[in-house]
Amino acid sequence: MLVIVMKNQLLAPAAVCNNCPMASQSGLPRWKKGRLRCGRPIECATSHQEVDRAVEQTIGSPAKLPNPKACTQYECAMGFRIVELSEQSA
Repeated sequence: MLVIVMKNQLLAPAAVCNNCPMASQSGLPRWKKGRLRCGRPIECATSHQEVDRAVEQTIGSPAKLPNPKACTQYECAMGFRIVELSEQSA
């Protein structure tokens, strides 16, 4: 699941990407084969704990970032930070 991280808040990509000229025709990030085509990979500047906290505050269910060594954070062409979240297995 892709989310846009803003401080202590997560946004659905559709809420932000809908008006972006770089988005797909459906108004979503250009995500293909595990890569964001409308942005670039960046180092994990946002801590995993920050994002985990924002997930719980925003959607109320636990989620976690993938393995920190395989960072999956991106900066889109418009400057937003996009993170791929994976659901926490029980």
